[in-house]
Amino acid sequence: MAEFESAAAKYLGVRHAIAVTSGREALALILQGLRLSPGSAVVVPAFTYHAVPAAVRDLGLRPVFADVDPRTFNLSPESLEECLGRHPETRLVLVTHTFGVQAPVAVLRDLCQKKGIPIGEDRAHEFLRGNQGNLIGVAGFHSLETSKPLSALGGGIAVTDDPDLADRMRRMVGAGRERAVEATRALVRQVFQALITWPPVFALSAYPAARACALVGRDLEDRRVDPARPVLGPTRRRLHGLHAAVGLAALDRLDSENEARIHLAGLLDDLLEPRVLRQRFERRDALWMFTLLPGDRDRLAFHLLRAGIDVKRDLLCDCSRLFGSDLPMPNAASVARRALHLPFHPWLGEADIRRMAEATNRLW
Repeated sequence: MAEFESAAAKYLGVRHAIAVTSGREALALILQGLRLSPGSAVVVPAFTYHAVPAAVRDLGLRPVFADVDPRTFNLSPESLEECLGRHPETRLVLVTHTFGVQAPVAVLRDLCQKKGIPIGEDRAHEFLRGNQGNLIGVAGFHSLETSKPLSALGGGIAVTDDPDLADRMRRMVGAGRERAVEATRALVRQVFQALITWPPVFALSAYPAARACALVGRDLEDRRVDPARPVLGPTRRRLHGLHAAVGLAALDRLDSENEARIHLAGLLDDLLEPRVLRQRFERRDALWMFTLLPGDRDRLAFHLLRAGIDVKRDLLCDCSRLFGSDLPMPNAASVARRALHLPFHPWLGEADIRRMAEATNRLW
């Protein structure tokens, strides 16, 4: 475990990395390590994974929401400034690099520094080397789930350059460890998910089911979220060595996979026609997802599925609506309603990218 944490910290260009059982547990570790007073406000982007504000709430803190940029889906500096004005009790701002697109860190950091508010980074959609991935805030967290850029077949990592914060986080996980039986179950579950989404298997199993559901206007996955359901256990637990071994092996090939993500995203962006609306990104961004913004998401998803192209939706949602907000978040609501994700991973070939682009241009 120590070897994995050291290797991950070196790769990311940070001083300390603490591996735990999930990304949400890593977020909880940071929030508890910062010793925020009960009831303190934590700014969360409105368009995010529901477990992020739920974890904030489960620890007795209060998530408040700022809207996102409708082009990049990242936290809007203008909305953040308004939110901080409405909530002077804010003690932390969470910044997400949504789907691997880098947030406007310089502007956001300046806004927070003026008010003396620290930044925490949600880096669950990325795992970048050195000068690309250096922290802008007091701490950040990564997810190590199956589909993420660095997969340990489960788990998460909290990272920081603050030795005192790192020491407090290590003490919190020192007494709790994931049991071998739990780690084995998690590995089996994650391996099954990886197997079922492997293209040759997917084409014969989940794809026919997904297409059948689409034909009758149903979704294969039930993505309904219960905002009242707790997402955290009572204690933070260190990641099992089984996952750490998988993560170490995955680190060896991560540079080439990130380079492939950058190349494939640029190629797909070049091939798509200007009228095909999509998330805006820079050519240095190693995307986790390639996201379209159709006017009629269900229609496009149906026709792409019929063309043999699986798509995803509802990975993130408008959490301001789920958890309550003092103001509507129109950009987050619009993106959540329209976002459609094309198949995207570093093992795609250029022929796959060209086929997706041709089908999307034709069906748009």
